[in-house]
Amino acid sequence: MFTLGLKADGTVVIAGAVRGGLEHVLTWKNIYDISAGSNHAIGVNGNGDILAAGGNIYGQCNVAGWKLH
Repeated sequence: MFTLGLKADGTVVIAGAVRGGLEHVLTWKNIYDISAGSNHAIGVNGNGDILAAGGNIYGQCNVAGWKLH
């Protein structure tokens, strides 16, 4: 279990059971929206790029090339 937070400066914070690649959210910049699943996190940055981190056992992090239009 983990909790995500989005700071006013566009960075993401995370607490709890940070494992399986979830620590990568700490490198995200210019984020304006986040969402979390059981073992993964999704973010949208200012360029409209969709980012994902964490467990990908069902392909839930396969967002390469996704863009918010």
